[in-house]
Amino acid sequence: MRHSLEQRVARELARAGIRAEDHVAVACSGGTDSAALSCAVAALRGARRLGGATLVYVDHGLREGSAEDGQRVAELAGWLGLEFRLARANVSPRGSLEAAAREARYRALGGVANEIPIAAVLLAHTASDQAETVLMRALRGTGVRGLAGIPPRRGPYLRPLLGVGREEIARYLEARGVAPVEDPTNLDLRHARNRVRHRYLPALKAENPRADQALARLADDARRQREVLEYAADMLLARARRGGGDRAGDRLCASVIAGAPDALAARALCKAAEAVTGTALTGGHADALLNLVRGGAAGTKQVAIPGGRAIREYAEITFVPGREQAADEGSPLAVTGPGGPYIIRTWQPGDRMRLARLGGRSRKLSDLYIDAKIPKRLRDRARVVVRARDGSVEWAEHLGGADGAAIEVSLTPAGQLTSNRG
Repeated sequence: MRHSLEQRVARELARAGIRAEDHVAVACSGGTDSAALSCAVAALRGARRLGGATLVYVDHGLREGSAEDGQRVAELAGWLGLEFRLARANVSPRGSLEAAAREARYRALGGVANEIPIAAVLLAHTASDQAETVLMRALRGTGVRGLAGIPPRRGPYLRPLLGVGREEIARYLEARGVAPVEDPTNLDLRHARNRVRHRYLPALKAENPRADQALARLADDARRQREVLEYAADMLLARARRGGGDRAGDRLCASVIAGAPDALAARALCKAAEAVTGTALTGGHADALLNLVRGGAAGTKQVAIPGGRAIREYAEITFVPGREQAADEGSPLAVTGPGGPYIIRTWQPGDRMRLARLGGRSRKLSDLYIDAKIPKRLRDRARVVVRARDGSVEWAEHLGGADGAAIEVSLTPAGQLTSNRG
């Protein structure tokens, strides 16, 4: 194992915790990059730096000749003394064909990873691929998170060639005497990546021959900055939950979030929202959330986001997926105590209730709810217990019992509501 590319792969595997006795899979199309990675892995196995390796060819079934390419990868595996596995990908015709093929490819590779005991799936993305990705995202108007490009590792997928340019890889493969498979779709300029590869990046290299390495370094720096931002966002969310009072487990204190720098506040809000809705947010959604958290604290406001809503209720922010439902909505109430019978219904405009703090005087429930800062989404569905003979409100959800009331109210089965007795 004397070549610098093989040494680099060895370092990256060791950094990822891959041990000498481990078995890895290599996603191999037979093209220059994946064939070179396969050769490097075979060299590591020969030097007893790996326990074994399997070349995996994913057949998308999208073009003629794909089966023949799979056979050539099988022959390469045999020549290198490695195992071979064929995986078929079912590509959905919806949306972008390029994106659909990529998703199907990862599904197929994930299936192989579940079938055989491997430490990682090695992918042959290079510094040139990274440069193309960064340039494509920059042209679309991405932020720092998008500039981070392709991650060196995500889950079981490891990319040990991400710091190596395509020219160096081609020289290594030529030195090994391996002829790569040529995929004609890589020349099809209908695909955005191919236009970037064959038109735009060469134009940048005319200005700076190491433009791809420069873009790859930009991606690496952006990734590091993103890691810092993610770490800080987690700390901010922990502070916001602690600062939100007793109900802060699923609520955020708006003032804590609002006091952070824009980028940090926006990322924290997006992380909290994405954890609830399972849907990634865009820069426009982040701006809307910032406006919500830094707006006035009176009453209830909300913003629609993909997969749900963000709700500002006085000093607190919460996120709900789809249609929110209160935990006790629809649960029957049990009323015990003298003076019945009692009627249970939702409160109505004009309802009044006596309070001890008002010296037994009555006041409109609508005003009492506002004074108590009960969120509108909760008070709209709040129930009351009314004495049948005179219509007096003896208990109100979220407020408790009226002055002098001698009843006890609980949920059935056993109460999640605190008993309220006057």
